[in-house]
Amino acid sequence: MPHIARIGSKSPKTRLGIAAIYAVLILGAITTVYPFLLMVGTGMKSQNDYNDFTPGALVPRYLYDDAALFNKYAEDKYANNLDDINAAYNTNFDKPVSVAPPSKRHPINIPVAASWSTFVTELPPSDKKVGFAEHDAAPSLLLLKYRDWLRNKFNDDIRAMNEAYTEESVSFDTVAPPFERTALRDWKPDLAKPKVRDWYAFRETLPEHFFIPMLADPMYRTWLRQEVYEEDLAALNASWGANYDDWNAVVLPRTAPAPPKARADWETFVRTKLPLRMTGGVPVATAPASTLVADTPENRWRETIKGKNFSDSIPPQAYIDQQYIQTHKAELRQDYATRNFSTVAGYIFLHGNAVPNTVIFCVLAILSAVIVNPLCAYALSRYPLPYAYQVLLFLLATMAFPAEVAMIPNFLLLRDLHLLNTFWALVLPGLANGFSIFLLKGFFDSLPKELYEAAILDGATEVGMFRTITVPLSLPIFSVIALNAFTASYGAFLFAMVVCQDPKMWTLMVWLYDLQASAPQYVIMAALTLAALPTLIVFMFAQKIIMRGIILPSFK
Repeated sequence: MPHIARIGSKSPKTRLGIAAIYAVLILGAITTVYPFLLMVGTGMKSQNDYNDFTPGALVPRYLYDDAALFNKYAEDKYANNLDDINAAYNTNFDKPVSVAPPSKRHPINIPVAASWSTFVTELPPSDKKVGFAEHDAAPSLLLLKYRDWLRNKFNDDIRAMNEAYTEESVSFDTVAPPFERTALRDWKPDLAKPKVRDWYAFRETLPEHFFIPMLADPMYRTWLRQEVYEEDLAALNASWGANYDDWNAVVLPRTAPAPPKARADWETFVRTKLPLRMTGGVPVATAPASTLVADTPENRWRETIKGKNFSDSIPPQAYIDQQYIQTHKAELRQDYATRNFSTVAGYIFLHGNAVPNTVIFCVLAILSAVIVNPLCAYALSRYPLPYAYQVLLFLLATMAFPAEVAMIPNFLLLRDLHLLNTFWALVLPGLANGFSIFLLKGFFDSLPKELYEAAILDGATEVGMFRTITVPLSLPIFSVIALNAFTASYGAFLFAMVVCQDPKMWTLMVWLYDLQASAPQYVIMAALTLAALPTLIVFMFAQKIIMRGIILPSFK
């Protein structure tokens, strides 16, 4: 029977009251859903945008804004290294979040871009380094691919890899690639080492957009700005007799320039700073200045376009990246939106027994909650014991103490019983719950007594009446008890970590806590989102029967 009659519901005051109730409920739903959506959105972000809480930032901007997608790609490919980004793009961005695509006011010369793109694909491996490396503990596309490649090569046997590389890695998830110090003067790949040889074999499996050409012009400009002219472009112009209006216009010529001071600066840089692999094999320490050359990737490329009337001789790497982004928008957005979540899922499923331990723990907790608590409540309800209320008071008194108070006594008792690092340690302390027994007794008291009297006349036993009468009529309240047991066991962290310190017995929440010690904030948000999904799914499928368990006692 409805609380408000059909005629009464047409009254303006009643409708206003109902509208106010719905408004409050909607507001409550928004205040509940918004933080969850904010957590989901943050889990799809990275270092540059996870602190963006401006209006509309609930959905990451790169999902609908091409400029934000370019910034995301530059952050990912160049490991959020602003110096590498400015060197590749020939720009002066002051912070990673300000990285933007090439200006539309300066359209790219398509033949120049095509020429540079073709040239980069033909560069030797020593003149290119691999992008998409790890930064700020963020999930790295390069590491994911490299570690999968190693797993396939060594048949997922970490000991075989350690023996081949003379390492002591605990798992493939801790293996790091060899360092590529391409900017160092005397660096060259040490192919005598098995790991380096395998690394270059792995590099051959990567698509071309993974590679970053190592340019010498930015090295030259940085050296002039910081060590010679101390950021004074006017001093350089006066010394060289030039008229540069921007540091980015300065390039490293292949041979010594004519102005004396410019020649002296060029010779000093080539003899002391330029990587030896870019000197054309000339012994720079002793060779005459007239024989020195800067055999850099840029100068080799400029030789290939000489005579083609190309007005721009600056490598258009920014436009190459932008072109790749434009042709792979959907793929990139999907990858960035799911990478944190897939990383967390892989971490959970590949580390220890987090998932099976959590499933077993939850199942045992639910079974014990719907067996022990109902039996106790049924006994208190069916038998009018003179001390029944004292028993209930004692059970309810256990709720007056925080779980942390009982944690140490429980730990000591489980230790003395030699039950630590077992499922018994997880389940036994919560085997009986005072609130659940109190709730069940109240529900059992409301069941019709006539049913039990008729069953007794038919010769039914107490066990039979409990099984055929009490349990079927109490399924809604049983679902509430089961849900409470599930949420308590699934969310158990501190006690689970105390009584099961062996990583083999860690549950999901303990593993996520361990992840938070090293993961950035946006990965943690992705982990919390995934951790919240089971509880949300259980409630969505069980909400009707749960509501029955809440409402039915009020009608008895």
